[in-house]
Amino acid sequence: YSWKLAHPTPESASLRVDWAAFLLGQVVFGLGWSLLFAAAEWTLTDARLQWSWVLYRQGKYAEVTEQAAQIRAQAQDTGLRQWLASSLRLLGVIEQEQGALDDAETYLQQALQAYRELHDPRGEGKTAGNLGTNCRNQGRFAEAKKWDELALASYREVGDRRNEATTLNNMGVLMISTGDVSGARGLFEQVHAIASEAGERLGEGAALVNVSSIRRMQGDYAQALLYAEQALPIFE
Repeated sequence: YSWKLAHPTPESASLRVDWAAFLLGQVVFGLGWSLLFAAAEWTLTDARLQWSWVLYRQGKYAEVTEQAAQIRAQAQDTGLRQWLASSLRLLGVIEQEQGALDDAETYLQQALQAYRELHDPRGEGKTAGNLGTNCRNQGRFAEAKKWDELALASYREVGDRRNEATTLNNMGVLMISTGDVSGARGLFEQVHAIASEAGERLGEGAALVNVSSIRRMQGDYAQALLYAEQALPIFE
């Protein structure tokens, strides 16, 4: 075969065509299997990431930390920035929940950089919000405000009203911490408007409770009672 392929003759011409077709078939077959395995690996890793967030919400931090660290290493090996960004953010919020705020900030800053390189405003917004919470927990209120404002701008860029409301609520909590009760009331009223518009009844109720608390702090007990009465049916 090698000799016939190397020396063109009428007899070897058809053999050359057959051999080329065979090689092309092998390449296509191998490429197909490679793509299939790659797709399966991507799906499995993505599922592990989603499940890790579920475990995080259940408080299973040790298990989540192990999973996130593995995904982070895999992302660094494969160059998949989306996995890297998500795993870093996950590691950051776990450290935050466990009180390791300096370690949390390191992970979250790295995640933020990865999301920026991906041009992912929603991921950037979520990470900025986490950094705001981290700074607020450390009493770094000016920095917390900066991060909350960045998160708010990111969510507004993509029209994410739910996370916009969450960020406004966080900013309201921050204003209470700094003594700006009137400013906080204005933000909670915005949250209430967004929740009402979106039909988010629990969010609407929470905003009403917050406004009621602010009114009580200001000594306006009649308005505080009015907002509380509006919230009550939502939670019954």
